[in-house]
Amino acid sequence: MKKISYWAKKHKSQARIIIVASFIFLNTLAFFTGHFLNQRGIVFSPIVLFGGWFVFLIALISYPWKE
Repeated sequence: MKKISYWAKKHKSQARIIIVASFIFLNTLAFFTGHFLNQRGIVFSPIVLFGGWFVFLIALISYPWKE
């Protein structure tokens, strides 16, 4: 990961373009995945969604922050 950080530090504009492009790609992929699942009639229960949020919050809270 340090190699990527050093590269991004020296190539700021390219790194920003990669970040924006990946953000757009992932959001487009999420939209089409949701649309596909909706067409197939696949619905997740609220328990699954709340479980995902719970796991996310636990990971966020337990992440070691640098001081």
